[in-house]
Amino acid sequence: MKSIFFTIFVTLLFVSIIAGCTTLKAKYDSETTYKIFKDSKKSESIFKVKIDKKGNKYGELRSQLISPGVIIGEVIEDQTDDIIFNINSIKYLSNWPNGWTQGESEASGIIVLNKDENGWKVNIKENFEIWEVIKGEIRYNDNYYRRESGLKKVKNRMKRINAAVEFLKNQDFVEYPEFFGHVKFNTAYGKSVKKAIQPFLFPETIGFGKLKSKNQLPVNYQIPLKQKDDLAIGAGFIWRKSYTDAFFPDYLRELRNTGTLWRDFEEAMHLFYMLFNIDYYFKTVLQDASFIKSK
Repeated sequence: MKSIFFTIFVTLLFVSIIAGCTTLKAKYDSETTYKIFKDSKKSESIFKVKIDKKGNKYGELRSQLISPGVIIGEVIEDQTDDIIFNINSIKYLSNWPNGWTQGESEASGIIVLNKDENGWKVNIKENFEIWEVIKGEIRYNDNYYRRESGLKKVKNRMKRINAAVEFLKNQDFVEYPEFFGHVKFNTAYGKSVKKAIQPFLFPETIGFGKLKSKNQLPVNYQIPLKQKDDLAIGAGFIWRKSYTDAFFPDYLRELRNTGTLWRDFEEAMHLFYMLFNIDYYFKTVLQDASFIKSK
C-alpha cells in the first residue's frame, strides 16, 4: 500500500512541476520568431521581432546588462526598412534556490532602428521609463502568491528594491561603478552586485570584523560594543540599529532593521542588478549600438 501511495505522490509532484514550467514558458515565449538582430560590436543586445497568434508583430529586447529584464513593445516596419519599437512593458523572472519572483511592469520609450549600409543604427527617440507593476507572482518554498496577493507582493518588492538602488547611486559612503558586470561574480567585464553591495548594505551577513580587516566598511566607521538596545532581529540575522542610523535614510531604516531588505536582496538579487544597470544600458550602451540581422 505504501508503494502505491508513494507512486501516486511522485507522479502528482512530477505533473505539478511540468505544469509550472509550462505556465512560465507560455507566459514568456511567443508563437513565432520573425527576425533576430544582434549588436554588431559586442553582442550585448539581442532584438527579436515576433508574431503572436493573431498576427501582430512585437519586439523583445534583451541584454546581459539588464538580465533578467525583457523589454516588450509594438513593432512597426516601414518601406525604408526602418523599424520603430514602441515599448510598453518590461518582464522579469528572478530565481533563487527556494523560489522565484516573476513580474511585469508597464514601461515606455521609443527606439528606432534606422537602416544603413552596415545594418541598423539605434536611435532612441524617447527615453526608457519603468512604471507600475501590472503582473506579479512569488514562490517561497511551498508557498505560492498569485493574482492579487502575488501582484501586491511584487509591487512592494519592486518599490523597495528601486528605493534601495536609488539610494546606492546617490549615497556618499561607498563608490560604485556605472554598471555591474555580473550578479554574483567579479569578472573582467565588471564587478558583481553581490560582492560590491552586500558588504555595505548588510555587513552583519558577512561579519563586521572580517569586513574591517579587509577595509570594506565605510571609511571611519567604528564598530560599537554590543548593546541590547542597539540590536534588532529579522530574517535570521541580528542587525545593528546604530549602523542603520549612521548610513541609511529614514525610508530604508525599518526595512533594513527588520531584515525585509535583506530578503529582497537574497531572493531577488537579479532585480537589483537589472534596476541598477538599466539607465546606463539605455543611455550609454544602446545609444551607440548598431544591429545586424542574424535571421
